[in-house]
Order: sequence, then C-alpha cells, then structure tokens
Amino acid sequence: MNTKKDIIVLGSLLHDIGKFMERAKISYPHEQFDNAEEQVTAFTAKQYVPVPPIQWIIDQAERLAAGIPECKESEIGGKEESLYPIVETVALEQEGSRTVRHRLGANPLSLEKGVIFPHLKEGEDASLADRYRFLWDGFEKEFGRLPRKNISVFTETLVYLLEKYTWCIPGPITDMPDVSLFDHSKTTAAIAACLYDYHECHGTLNEEAVRELKEKKYLLVCGDISGIQTFIYNITNKGAAKGLKGRSFLIQLFSEAAGNYILRTSDYPVTNMLYSGGGRFYLLLANRYEHELENIRTAINTNLLKDYNGEVYLALGWCKLRGEDFGRENFPEKWRAAAGSTNEDKRRKFAGLEYARIFGPLGTGGNAATCQICKKEDKLTTRLRDGVKLCENCKTAEDLGQKLSRAEYLVEVYRESKRLKGGFDTPIPHIRYYLLDKPDEAVKIDAERVVVYRLNHTGFLPENMGANAFGFKFAGGAGQGKTLMFGDLTERSTGLKRLGVLRMDVDNLGRIFSEGLGRGASLSRVAGLSHQLSLFFGGYLNEICRKDKYCEDTLIIYSGGDDLFIVGAWDKVIELAPDIRQAFREFTCHNPSFTLSGGIIMSPEKYAIYRSASHAEEAEKKAKMFKRRVNGQDMEKDALTFLGKSLGWNDLDVCQEIKETFYPLLKEGREGKKLPAGILNRLKEIYLLYEENRRYWHEKGLCGAELEDKAMNHKWKWRGVYTLSRAARQNPLFKEDICKIRSALLGDQINSKKSEQPLIKFIDVPVRWTEFLIRRERG
Repeated sequence: MNTKKDIIVLGSLLHDIGKFMERAKISYPHEQFDNAEEQVTAFTAKQYVPVPPIQWIIDQAERLAAGIPECKESEIGGKEESLYPIVETVALEQEGSRTVRHRLGANPLSLEKGVIFPHLKEGEDASLADRYRFLWDGFEKEFGRLPRKNISVFTETLVYLLEKYTWCIPGPITDMPDVSLFDHSKTTAAIAACLYDYHECHGTLNEEAVRELKEKKYLLVCGDISGIQTFIYNITNKGAAKGLKGRSFLIQLFSEAAGNYILRTSDYPVTNMLYSGGGRFYLLLANRYEHELENIRTAINTNLLKDYNGEVYLALGWCKLRGEDFGRENFPEKWRAAAGSTNEDKRRKFAGLEYARIFGPLGTGGNAATCQICKKEDKLTTRLRDGVKLCENCKTAEDLGQKLSRAEYLVEVYRESKRLKGGFDTPIPHIRYYLLDKPDEAVKIDAERVVVYRLNHTGFLPENMGANAFGFKFAGGAGQGKTLMFGDLTERSTGLKRLGVLRMDVDNLGRIFSEGLGRGASLSRVAGLSHQLSLFFGGYLNEICRKDKYCEDTLIIYSGGDDLFIVGAWDKVIELAPDIRQAFREFTCHNPSFTLSGGIIMSPEKYAIYRSASHAEEAEKKAKMFKRRVNGQDMEKDALTFLGKSLGWNDLDVCQEIKETFYPLLKEGREGKKLPAGILNRLKEIYLLYEENRRYWHEKGLCGAELEDKAMNHKWKWRGVYTLSRAARQNPLFKEDICKIRSALLGDQINSKKSEQPLIKFIDVPVRWTEFLIRRERG
C-alpha cells in the first residue's frame, strides 16, 4: 500500500545519493537521480507530501542517525577516501584510541575474502574514483530493474540494492569515515519514518515540532527468543543432524519473523529493523505502539505455548527515546536499557497469558504416542526410510534442515491467500516461509506481501520480477550441500571415531557495543558494527567451511550474530577452530578488543546430542573464565577448551606443532621405520611428575607466584631431559625430532611458535591428541 510514510522513507534512502555520484565523479544533473523528492513523489500523486516536511524530517533524521542532534548542516560533510573498517576503530576502555591503518575496498558486496576483509592502506588510492564509478554503473543498471508496481515493494528491494553497492562507501561524516553510506541512509530512513509517524499522529507536522529534542518520540524495541538451548538441543539422535540444523534455523526465522511482524502490523519498512541475529532483534518505532506491542507479545507467546509447550518464549522490551538520546554519549545507555527491559520480561515468562493456558494440561492425555525425536505427545507421522515416528514440529525441522542444505532462495510470505505445498509455518501470525531452488517459483505464491531472499549471494534481482520484493540474506550453513548424519561425520574421523562439537563466540560483546565505540556510539555506528559482524558469522564462515579441507567433514548447525555451533569429524573440528579464529583476527584488523573463546568436546556417535551440546557449552564457559599471566600482564578469555583443558590460542598452535611433529612419524615413519609409540608414554610420565608436584604444594597452601616457582623447579625437569635424551640415543633415526621436543619443554617454543604458558602445563594435550589420531577403535 502506498503511504506518505513510504515516501518519507524512500526520500531518506535516496537523499544522499548525490554523495555516491560525487565520489564517482558524475556531474549533475542526472536523469534518474536529479531530484530525490521528485523521483519519490512520482510514484504516487495521491499520497503527495509537500517538500518542506520531507526536508525537515530528513534533515533532522540525518543528524540523529549521526549522533549529532544539534549540529549545523554545514558540519555534515565527507572526505575523499576509502571507508574505515569500524571494527578497527573499536577500543575498550583500558586500551585507549586506535590508529586506523586499514581500509575497505570499493567493491559490490559479496562473501569473497578480497571483498569484505579490510586491507592495509598503502598511500593514496588513485583508482578510488574509478572504483566508485564501477560501483555507480552497477547500481544504476540494477536500479532500472527494480519492481515499480508499488512503492513499498520498490523501497524494500532498494534497501538491499543500496547495501550491495554502498556498504563500502563513506557516508556523510564529521570526523572519522567509518560509517558506510548504506548504514547512514538506512538509519536515517528509520528515524525519519518514526518522526513522520509521530508528528502526523499528533497533528504537529511543523518544523519547530520536528526539530524539538526533549520529547519522547521514539520506542527502541528489543526482542529475544528465550529458551533457544532447550528447544534446539532437546532431541534424540534419530536423525538429529537434519533436525538440529532445522531447529537452529527455525529459531532464526522465529526471531526475524517476530520483528517483521511488528513492522508489518505497525506499517513500518525493513529499514526499521536495526539488527537481527542470534535470536535477538532491535527495532525503532514511533512512541505510539506500546499497547500494540503488548498485544503482539501475547499473541505470539500464545502460539509458542501451544506449539512448543512453553520451551520457547518471545521476550519483548522497549525504552522511550528523546531526540537528544541519539547523541553519541547517550545512545549506548539506551541500547542497554532496551536489552534490560527484555531481560526483565524473560523473568516473567508468559505473564500476560491467561492462567488456564499456562497451567492447563499439555498433550493429549491417556496412552498417546510420543514423538521419538523430542518425546512430546502429538499427532505423529512415520518417516518412510526408517519407520521413526515424529511430530509435526520435528518433521518441519527435519524438512527445513534438509532443504536448507541445497536451497538457493528463502521466501517470506505475509498473509498468504492460498497455502501451497512445501511451506513452513511459524508461530508468528500470518508469516510462512518457503525454501526454493529458483526465484521464479515464488510467482505462484499469492499473498499480501512476498519477499524473496537469495541465500549467501548478492546477485538477487531475477529477470522476471513480478510484484514481489527481492533481497539477499547471509545464513550460516545454507547451501552446504548434502547434510551428513552424525554417524557419517563420526566415521570420517581419523583414528578414534568421535564426533567433534565446537561452540565459539565473541568475548565481551556487550562491552564492545556499550563502551568500544567510545564517544562515537551513534545509531549508525552501532548499526554498522552489527552489520560487519554479521558479514563474518552469517556469511564468511560458510566460505571457511567450504574449503576442501572441511567441506566433507564438518557441518554448520548454526552461525550468525556473534556465535557459532559446528559439528564434524573431531580431528577436522580441532583444526577448524584456530582457522576461524585466525580469519576473525584478520577480519577485525588484529584489533585486541575482538577475541574469540570456544569449547570442543568429543563424543561417541550414539551419545545424546543435547548432552554433547551442553558439554561443549560448559567447555566454552571454561575458556571464557580462563585467566593467566602472560609476559607480566593478566589475561582472560581469548582461549579454547580442548580435551578438558583451556588453552590460549598460541598454546594451541604449539600443541598443533608437537602433534604435527609426532603423528607422521608414528603413522608413516621414516625410511621404513616408525617412531615407537612409547615416546608418548614418556611424555605423559613427565607431565604427571609435574602435576603431582604442583598438587602437593597447592595442598600445602602455596598459591600464585610461589606455587608456580615450586612447580616449575622440580625433578620433572631434569628427569624429562634425561628420559628424552635417552630416547633420542635409542632412536637415532628420530633423534632430531625427539631433541626438538626436549628443547621445547625447556624453552617453551617449537618451530618459532612461542607458548603463552610453560609447555609442561599442557604437554598432555598434544600427547593425547596424537594418541587419538593413531588409535584404532576396539571391537
């Protein structure tokens, strides 16, 4: 439906298109973009809005988006240089400000490393204008193909086109060019929609009222799907790989669908979805929808209670904002306040529902059959390939997991007139989804609103547009090909047949958003930082796992927001974790504010997946609590727990070097002879001597530096030297290799890899790692 609000939003998105043209050295006037207001109002004369209110609203929204509510228009400008990666500008309090040495290249958005990873700046880029011209030509060509049947569909598709071509172009700024034109335009449009909605409702659409900063005109809404862990992992191993993948994706869909449903019912565009990922979303609305939000929360949670027996809950909270609250010093506090309101709602789950609905009987009663996947009572269907009986929700999750591995497109449907086969229902009223191989299959769908997303690819505009909106979406695990069963992945392990389960996430993320942007924490910067992290976890992680080394042996269960959950052959998972961490370091310009911690556990094929997931979570928490002193400085987090022991990433590198030294010699040997496996036993004995001595002094009450001194200066050291020297003499073919390990134990370094902690503290890890690689399964 064409509305005045749509015109305001479209005008806001295009109001700075001239900045794009200037950087591309395109002279004015231009036939398609000469006058944004005329271009906008040409869509519908019936909904014409006079130019002055449009200009007042857009000017004010631009200031608020930049976090400078009271600046003059002349202070908003731009520099002729490449976009700074906002991840490099983040600095936690104790680190001070950062020098920005990297830039983002001017390329259409894609998941290629050379596109989304920052690069070191090397002098002035003489070809920058040519790169911007290349971007402009692509944008202009695709702009001409946008669907023009109605302004809402046009605008929603335009948002994704702007993301594709302006994500890497600096927007109007006052100090540091680290906010893209896309993030600036999108957040400007979000605020403008709220301003128009609020003042039009109150009959105050005049310049003085629009520019007033003290009035609470906005609602910052935070939604969070609670109960994710219980819902995703509370299943048996009968077909768990597909079901787990499907359930993880369902949670993402629930979250996005809930946010989109609020936007649809409030008549707001996609620009007002400020963030969505990890089961959480943030929206910006005018301060006139509190009652509607309460009703929406009740309606969605009524469906969730009915469909999932209370396992899943939509927590919804919000805070009111004044215009001055968008100031860079105030906005982080409001972002936290919205999240705090949501957390408070989590503590009152289903409080708005009737008593009988919450405490009434669940299931069908009697001797009803239970689902063999989730153990719930329900109408069951039988899986043809193995006769497993499963409920409708579990069948949906399995179908979704199966299709997600191959699908090219995700279609979101609002108020479908005639339901077609192959769709996926959600507990969010009126919203369904389809996973399709081709975009033209969506033409058959008859609904009030259809949005077709290309998965993990930005070539999203098809030849036959129809009346649908189009976009793209990055989703971890989408398009991975065949979904292997857990048994298949376990059998692909080298040596010991175990499933590796990896969980990782970003450390201190709350502090990064609340403190890391310092005095520059505007709405557009917060949105830009969220966008950058989503590119890595929702997008690029797929590229890492598609490498030949991992594609057949690992499976992304979930990746998005700031965390991930991956299963696979255990020996590949332990190699994948540091590769992800290294890629993340490069992506964040080696900024010490950004670190990852994770946990890996190994489980037998038939071990319950919910237990494996829980153990991996415990391992991750252990890594996040890991404190140590390195080079005179206290460190915590930035670690991985493997084989029950938390290690800094440098120490994991050392473990890998030791494993790489021993494994080939034990497995293949040299000159027809293998290194005796007894060398591993000798190293275990040395480690046990150290541990026993450390435990003895700890029980005596020693701690801190005194304990470490007693533990390190003990007979394990000279006995270790003697044992390894003797082994080297007995195995002259491997003398150099054994002496290398001896030197590493004394010097805490191997092959130029220096450990954080003394090697003796964790020598058991590479020894066990190597043992598991050469071990054969008994029976």
